[in-house]
Amino acid sequence: MIGIKEAFALPEGVCYLNAAAIGPIPDVVQQAGIAGISSKRQPWIRDRAAARQMTDELRGLAAGLIGARSSDVAVITAVSYGIATVCAGHRPPPGSRFLVLAGEHTSLSLGLARHAEVHGCTLEIVGPTHGDDWTAALTAALLRPGAAPVSFAGLTPLHWTSGAVVDLSRIIPIIHAQGGVVLVDATQAAGIMPIDVTKLQPDWLVFPTYKWLLGPFHLAFLYVAPQHQEIQPLEQHVGTRQGPNPALVQDSSQLAFASGATRLDSGEPDTFAAIPMGLAALTFMTGWSAEAASAHVSSLTKIIAEGLKSLSLCTVEDRFRSPHILAVRGQSPFPESMVARLAAHNVHISVRHGLIRISPHVYNLDADAAQCLTALSYELSR
Repeated sequence: MIGIKEAFALPEGVCYLNAAAIGPIPDVVQQAGIAGISSKRQPWIRDRAAARQMTDELRGLAAGLIGARSSDVAVITAVSYGIATVCAGHRPPPGSRFLVLAGEHTSLSLGLARHAEVHGCTLEIVGPTHGDDWTAALTAALLRPGAAPVSFAGLTPLHWTSGAVVDLSRIIPIIHAQGGVVLVDATQAAGIMPIDVTKLQPDWLVFPTYKWLLGPFHLAFLYVAPQHQEIQPLEQHVGTRQGPNPALVQDSSQLAFASGATRLDSGEPDTFAAIPMGLAALTFMTGWSAEAASAHVSSLTKIIAEGLKSLSLCTVEDRFRSPHILAVRGQSPFPESMVARLAAHNVHISVRHGLIRISPHVYNLDADAAQCLTALSYELSR
């Protein structure tokens, strides 16, 4: 099924290489959304128990993507919601250090900046001091002589602009040894790169569905390690509690919180559209392994990377390059206008921090790589 465009509304000639920005939904996901919205027209015939079961099934699929248990995953609305939940429940020692990568996405960097400010901590932004070797840069920052211990780090498996990988299996143990905790934003990794929380041992890990998981907006997941599951939820609503009929109990002291990470679910998860669309999307994506999807997109980025050499363009060094995101560097930063110029050739990419970011997915074929190279060659020769 990988590499078949027919499952999507991708017309012939459209070369969509921008999954890192937003993934198109397959036809089956659109159909699930339409059916879900249609059920709101006649709510008296809606099976509420079946809707709750759908949410639990979705939770299980999300957990399976990262090697977690269903009970360790909260169903939330956005990555920023998950980050806010974590920060609200975390109490760092005043004066300690926080770490985040330079140029990190605002959902993570702004969340950590505010958390550090509130608790009198120092936010250290780790720059690209070792080229594309972010693992080396983080290690140097963590082990810098005389530096305060790191109490909190917001990390990613790869840098979202360049696709340069971060070896979290090396970094997380160092932070834990200093008594710190780690929040992993897996937005650009879940579903397209193998992730196993039992091996990585993050304290929290969050990811949405609207990019690589080919699902809707307003749906994301928060993995919470068992030792952190007693934190207060960001919201107070019936879904965070347990009992025979918690909606009818006014005294909160009589209502125990739900067990596991379920207590951190965001309110009104049954949106009629997002949950059924998410379930269809994750079912679609689990039709193959993350390893298979990664191998497919890696073959495409390698074709493009090889072709870029004749255009005097460079990419992230092979040993640091992720399989699914290819960052193109020129002699000077690329302008945002390059997006529109390539779109005129039906080639759709992003420009991030002066880099052309190419991000194929399971619907792309070798012909897309060739079309991308042809369009780039034309535009750069003008």
